[in-house]
Amino acid sequence: MNRHDEDDALVIRIPGHLLRELLEESTPRPTTGSGDRRQVHDTDDRTWSDGQKRLVYRLVYARGLRGAKARTYIERELGLRSGEAPSMRAASQLIDRLKDDEGGDRGAA
Repeated sequence: MNRHDEDDALVIRIPGHLLRELLEESTPRPTTGSGDRRQVHDTDDRTWSDGQKRLVYRLVYARGLRGAKARTYIERELGLRSGEAPSMRAASQLIDRLKDDEGGDRGAA
């Protein structure tokens, strides 16, 4: 009845969870496929940078949108809830779309 192996030698229970499960959930995992050892949460998952925010608003202002109308436009384009900040990746994609729409280049030399 009392089975003892390495995995069950010490069981710590936090109301409703095994410590082992909580640790597994919080352990960063490397990305798959590339052999790269970066954590899954890279810079693209963080919220947009100040520079991205300034550029997005400048591009939106060039379309004649200001204040709340500009913010609503950005939220609608990115599928965000009101007040939600976009990720760096989403902001980059919006910047590219806005530059393409105005015929601007994307950093080509």
